[in-house]
Amino acid sequence: MSLAELADAYASRSLSPVEVVKGVITHAEAVNGSINALFCFRPNSIADARQSEARWKANAALGPLDGFP
Repeated sequence: MSLAELADAYASRSLSPVEVVKGVITHAEAVNGSINALFCFRPNSIADARQSEARWKANAALGPLDGFP
């Protein structure tokens, strides 16, 4: 998805930052061992995603990129 599509999905609540981060973590765990593309892998970022999700639900996102991994 493009940044604009992801922002629209967050705003419309058709997708949440938590779902996106979980998907990114799953993918990273599956492929990073062989491609070593991630320098700073933070699988504990779920807490940050939950906070972002709450802001989006309250129409109080920190900005258009709030919750982007």
